[in-house]
Amino acid sequence: MCSNVVGKEIRRLRRSRGLTQTELCKNICDQSMLSKIEKGETFPSANILYQLSLRLNVSMEYFFIKQ
Repeated sequence: MCSNVVGKEIRRLRRSRGLTQTELCKNICDQSMLSKIEKGETFPSANILYQLSLRLNVSMEYFFIKQ
């Protein structure tokens, strides 16, 4: 899966839920890391993707079938 696709979907979900980057990544990762993920500059580790998916109320698998 392309990191750009995952990042764009994380950004879309975050915005649709009215969350800031800081709110979404609290106790998960740094805001700068989330910014890089959303820009497609880096791919989140499995643990970070799992934690973000919980906060966004989607399954982790969502990002792999969304493609």
